[in-house]
Amino acid sequence: MQIAIPSILLCTVYLTVLGCITGAQKESARIQKVAAEPERVAENPEYNGIKTKLYFGADNQPPIEMLTDKSHPTKEQIKLLYRVRNDIQRCRKILLEGPAKTNPFILLAFVNSFAESDKLWVEATGEKLAWGMFNQRRKDISTQTQVGLAQADMQIASQVRSQNESQSALDMEQRQRAAAAIEQWAHQQQMLANQEQAIFAESQPHTTTISCNYYGNGNTARCSLF
Repeated sequence: MQIAIPSILLCTVYLTVLGCITGAQKESARIQKVAAEPERVAENPEYNGIKTKLYFGADNQPPIEMLTDKSHPTKEQIKLLYRVRNDIQRCRKILLEGPAKTNPFILLAFVNSFAESDKLWVEATGEKLAWGMFNQRRKDISTQTQVGLAQADMQIASQVRSQNESQSALDMEQRQRAAAAIEQWAHQQQMLANQEQAIFAESQPHTTTISCNYYGNGNTARCSLF
């Protein structure tokens, strides 16, 4: 029986797992405001099988024993990883709803992070990584994401100071880069879904995916959950 947890709490914790919570990003402030008690997710009995393996802390600073763990996920733990990742997807969509409608710099930073993260999850759920390496690389992606969002903030500030034709051309370039990143992310999501189907052929795959497409005059992206 699945234990229900308020979606906003799930978003707080799982986005931390992903490495998306950062003080540099103004659009994510609405998510950060609910980050007071992320550790409560560890109380969910559903995740008892991995709570000593997968770090859920808001600071994204796994203890040394988690970073040096040489054991590999078992089949049952992999099933739990897929569940965690599906919760992440619902939270990712919440994050994308803001920048997807406002600025391609932010959208690009988020989508690049999501693609890197899903690439890592493909390896972890494919039994190619020890827990320690998985946690270390998640931590690295978190750091990279914070840098990317800080750079996006600076680009947005520069854009506000310089509204001219060259800036419009830069906007178009960023939209094109974001569209390419979305396509790459879609590929990583499909790889994860295909892998789950191969690993658990006896059960119905349930990998959740997100699809984003620009529409209208090209200034807005709409993201849907499947």
